Amino acid sequence: MENNCRILNRIVQINIANVKYTDLELSGNTCFVGTNNFGKTSLQRAILFFTVLTQED
Repeated sequence: MENNCRILNRIVQINIANVKYTDLELSGNTCFVGTNNFGKTSLQRAILFFTVLTQED
């Protein structure tokens, strides 16, 4: 059985929610914390969208 593990190590956001540009480098476990209306949920939805989009059936 082949293990196709993908690791998210960088996120670039451009004009998402109230953020004009963000370049995040990730390593290990990452927790997004911030005040309301900061874009945490938008970031989670973007990650989910691209994760589902790139999965192979």
